[in-house]
Amino acid sequence: MFTIMGVDPGGTTGICICRLGEQEIVVVYHGQWKLQDLITGNWSAGNQLCGLMSTVDITAMESVVASGMLTAGKIDQIKAEDRIFVESSLRNIEVAYITPEERKRVKQVPKEVKGDHARDAYRVAVAYLWKVRLYEANPIPE
Repeated sequence: MFTIMGVDPGGTTGICICRLGEQEIVVVYHGQWKLQDLITGNWSAGNQLCGLMSTVDITAMESVVASGMLTAGKIDQIKAEDRIFVESSLRNIEVAYITPEERKRVKQVPKEVKGDHARDAYRVAVAYLWKVRLYEANPIPE
């Protein structure tokens, strides 16, 4: 089984951890974290997310830093991306990037995934799986 953590970085960062089985994606965890909690380490309260990260094979993150004007929102995205990158690197988890355009093309999200940012994190994970051909069912309508 292959486990992926999708990340939508920002002032509120969406995270969705999924396992890929026999061409089926199973959501293991989904949530949204405030940037301040990510920076201060409060995001690992009870080691919930840290424990789950130990099972992750790859982190797929939306690449939002390369474009757009430098605003307060963009700075929050950069800080969140950096924090997730560091946490992944500390665990020897490769980080791959998905463009906003690739994320936006994934339309279907399971109903149990709540919160706009967590739903976007799911889309990031699925877009990566489809892009590298680990998931053959096309989640991106033609």
